[in-house]
Amino acid sequence: MLRLLTTERLFLIIFFISVSAAIQGYVPDIYLHLTTGKHILATGELSHTDPFSFTRYGEPWVMHEWLFQVFIYLLNEKFGVIALQVISGAILTTTLYINKVNCRLVGASDVTAWISTIILFVTWLFFVGSRPHIFTYLFFTLSLFFILLHRHKGRTKPLYLIPLMMVPWVNIHGGFIIGLVLVGYITLLSFIEDYVTTRRWKIPRHLTIALILSLGTSLLSPYGMEQLFFPFQLMDQWVMTFVPEWMPPDFSEWNYMLYAVISVIFVITSLWSRDKRAWFGLALALPFIAASFNSVRHIPLAAFIISPYLAVTLHAMAQRHVASKERLKLYKSDTSVSGMATMARSDLGIIENILNGIVLLCFCTAFYLAYPMIHAQKTQAFVKLFPVGATEYLIANNLQGRMFTSMQYSDYILFHRYPEQKLFYDVRLETYGKELSSDYIKMVYAHEGWEALFKKHRIDYVVIDKTGVAHSAFARNPYFKVLYEDEYSIIYSREEHD
Repeated sequence: MLRLLTTERLFLIIFFISVSAAIQGYVPDIYLHLTTGKHILATGELSHTDPFSFTRYGEPWVMHEWLFQVFIYLLNEKFGVIALQVISGAILTTTLYINKVNCRLVGASDVTAWISTIILFVTWLFFVGSRPHIFTYLFFTLSLFFILLHRHKGRTKPLYLIPLMMVPWVNIHGGFIIGLVLVGYITLLSFIEDYVTTRRWKIPRHLTIALILSLGTSLLSPYGMEQLFFPFQLMDQWVMTFVPEWMPPDFSEWNYMLYAVISVIFVITSLWSRDKRAWFGLALALPFIAASFNSVRHIPLAAFIISPYLAVTLHAMAQRHVASKERLKLYKSDTSVSGMATMARSDLGIIENILNGIVLLCFCTAFYLAYPMIHAQKTQAFVKLFPVGATEYLIANNLQGRMFTSMQYSDYILFHRYPEQKLFYDVRLETYGKELSSDYIKMVYAHEGWEALFKKHRIDYVVIDKTGVAHSAFARNPYFKVLYEDEYSIIYSREEHD
């Protein structure tokens, strides 16, 4: 059994435990997913209209992540938040490993594959979480894996797994569209590459068939064509410009600066390289890099493309470095540094596995001792993030009426007061349109004219974060009366309606 504990497996185990523990299982978005899953199971159908808000009630709405929402609700009901963390950790660990395998498929060594994978993971570390987009990370890296198997190993059958994978993907997350983009773009690049090489127009048959089948299976959702066009409708929303993860990266932050540096290094080394793989990788990666510089949400996708081709470039540079040393005759005999390193590797054997076992035991012991502190910190962060006390007050007093609250609070309150409570606005940005989204922005930030908007929408009470910019404006307004207040949140009743 000890022989099974290789250094790579040790790293993956430690990574899985660390990521699972670090993930905040309950984030603002997750409560909308949980409520939607609860609604689907309670009604026994997928709604085509909005059931959650009083501002858009009955208006068209696409439950584009329904499969994830049902799955996550059942998981949470059975096992609680720990299940969300474990599943998220498992998906991210699998994604990281597939990314490393992709590096190896292109031609990188194990060492350069892991270096490239880990460095680029650090750049998108802050995107990990128990949200449906991590399934897109998994499916995207799998799609790239199947394509690289075809490209570098000549295997065609894996390509036809992409259309099959598209069926769950399209029902889990709107990011399925990027899978279609990936297959379509690689098909185009392969077509161009064949012409440049042979001077003949030749359609890459298997890639083209896989693309057509993937387009077909992407329609296999309860919403059909609505689901296919949904990602474009979402990105066309005016309010998306206010969402941090859809904004351009701020290069004053260290992780984005690191990503920018790696991207520049990747482009320079690819241009400098004489390897066709590097040129193809650069052509493949450039649109994704451009998209990531426009929106930080695309950084992980660009990283999955960059990583294999950066790894193979690093591998080629390392080989040239070793070759130059050999030409200088630094390794003359088996007693040289190279010979001793070879003997050391061959002599380790079971000792390496035993050492890995000791490291894992030490890590698990340290994690066990540190877990109470980790749990306490996450509990404190949870109480700061969500209106726990305010929601308990709403439930205890059965407060009814038209409620206004921030997106950060809305889904938590909805989950705990479903189906009695309807919302003014929540994280489903695609649902509300420009006019209502503009009203929400003015109201939540107390911009000019906010009082008239509260009157226009006949708001009865407000649940707001005390650190929010609007809190002081509400506190000064004579029509806002405090009903409840704790360290982090406050409930106002609004008494003027005329």
